[in-house]
Amino acid sequence: MLFCSQFAIRGFKSLKALYCDYIIATMPINTKYQATFKHGSFYHVFNRSVEGINLFSNEGNYIFFLHKFSEYLSGILDVYAWCLLPNHFHFLVFVREFEDCLFSDKEINELRDHSTDIHTILTRRFKNFFLCYSHSYKRQLDIKTNIFNALSDQRLTRMIISAG
Repeated sequence: MLFCSQFAIRGFKSLKALYCDYIIATMPINTKYQATFKHGSFYHVFNRSVEGINLFSNEGNYIFFLHKFSEYLSGILDVYAWCLLPNHFHFLVFVREFEDCLFSDKEINELRDHSTDIHTILTRRFKNFFLCYSHSYKRQLDIKTNIFNALSDQRLTRMIISAG
């Protein structure tokens, strides 16, 4: 099963132009070249499961995954396109400008104290999202292993597509 969505993207003359940039951005990269999240930029974010196990076993899992993604990340990211495949996923996201982000009280305090930045907040939110989905899915299937490769900043794959 494959769930995909594609939307017109503001600031691009055509989807064809974006598609060309997107294909280049999806080539395998060394982790030292992974982009740092910054306000006002588009990113291709993707991850795969550990050892190729399925991330989704029924349609409800796809819907739950998207719901949790929105719950954890929609206050900071705008999603322009996504594709969920059985053992991996892809998102084309835009990191909102600072004034448009919805931060928790804890994040606001950290930003005020200069003890964190948008990259740290987003990678933490991604990690929490992965842990939440993984925990629910493992409980459903009665499996013990983590299902995602990326549970740390160094393993979350993200490529910048355009900087604002």
